[in-house]
Amino acid sequence: MTIQELNQKLHNLNAENSRERVLEFSFALLGWMGIASNGEDKPQLLATKTQTLSGYLAPAPMTTQPQLYRLSADGQNIRIRFAVLKKFKKSYINQLVDNDPGLASYQASMKGIVQVPGREPYISTQPYYIHFVTTPDYDRLTLIYNQGDQKRIITFRNRRRDFP
Repeated sequence: MTIQELNQKLHNLNAENSRERVLEFSFALLGWMGIASNGEDKPQLLATKTQTLSGYLAPAPMTTQPQLYRLSADGQNIRIRFAVLKKFKKSYINQLVDNDPGLASYQASMKGIVQVPGREPYISTQPYYIHFVTTPDYDRLTLIYNQGDQKRIITFRNRRRDFP
């Protein structure tokens, strides 16, 4: 995947706001980052861990299940999840990024977890997460990286640069 191909897919997303275009751009970003997709560039539906998050996710068009998907393949240190949030609000993002992966994520905040003498230290068991988020308008794709309480947000919307 070259930057020109990414640029073209972003242009396609800006020209036509649809779920298919957002997913196409998401899988293109995975290829550009060198992360293996879960096969045939098809999102895999995931069950939410919290009922609150289920209420924040937009329902799928055909099945009405909450739209939370895994895009990356198993056995990697990075797990890519794709979510369609009803609204792009801070509380919705915190629920998706902080609460749903839980303390097993390497990125979880370890505040309040203390080392107890004589016990094994707490070690996270899950990989790092990158969250791809959009809204039911499908007019943007937002990437969210986090480390504990710190979040880095990158939004791809109505931007296109011509690279030589």
